[in-house]
Amino acid sequence: MKKIAIAFLFLFGLSQFTAQEEESKKFRFGLKGDAAVGWLAPDDERRFSSAGVGLGLGWGLQMEFRLGKTTSFATGLNLESFSAKLNYADDALAAYKPTYYMLNDFQYVQWDELNTPIDSTQGDLYQLKQRKYTINYVNLPFILKMKTKEIGYFTYFGEFGGVIGFKTKARVDDVSDRIDTTANAFTVDVANFPGLDDLDLAKGTQPIRVGIRVGGGAEYNISGSTSLFFSLHYNYFITNALTRSQSEDFLRSYDPTTGEFSAVGAKAIPGSVALTVGVLF
Repeated sequence: MKKIAIAFLFLFGLSQFTAQEEESKKFRFGLKGDAAVGWLAPDDERRFSSAGVGLGLGWGLQMEFRLGKTTSFATGLNLESFSAKLNYADDALAAYKPTYYMLNDFQYVQWDELNTPIDSTQGDLYQLKQRKYTINYVNLPFILKMKTKEIGYFTYFGEFGGVIGFKTKARVDDVSDRIDTTANAFTVDVANFPGLDDLDLAKGTQPIRVGIRVGGGAEYNISGSTSLFFSLHYNYFITNALTRSQSEDFLRSYDPTTGEFSAVGAKAIPGSVALTVGVLF
């Protein structure tokens, strides 16, 4: 009888442990790292063009809440750098106009009015030819994750959802010519002026980014509920990354006939393809 009681207690404890383990799998968390190829698609393709992709890196936390046997809600928090380039001097475009800005001690000078004459005491005038953007975000994803049953040691999944990003920093590397404004017509003083790297452009970029994410990947079970995972996903953002023309403080186009400057709105929609690798517990 005593042996039966001991066996019963052992089986009862084992069943409780198994139940607790299953219960614990309703919530999982882990760490992840990201590498993404990003680009900017100009809204006005007659005036601006993409100048190529950039590489961004990120890392963060991932949390998953099980909704059913094969579905989970995934969220978390990650820090990401987005990088891409725009061409501001593509003279092959139908509506191309030169784009200018002013610098004073490598700081962008704000134009107080649209038609302000050039004042050399405020800074030096530059014609912008190409700009590489590097924008840092804190991202909050809201993802529906649909998984297969375990096949061998692998579980495959698809993802769909949204992501919202909050800008923390924006820097640019410019390729620009310094302009001599002493003559009646603008002439190039120094072509490809050196040192126009890592310039602060927080006011020239939008504070929030919203997008849609779709992708898929696989988990490899190591032990228990601990798994390595990787995924490849496409991010389609629906918000402009840059400041609208109505709020543009720095960039101006010039009309030599009237001698007037007008605000430049280089609206561009970002996109990226990202590879994520991490571990879930």
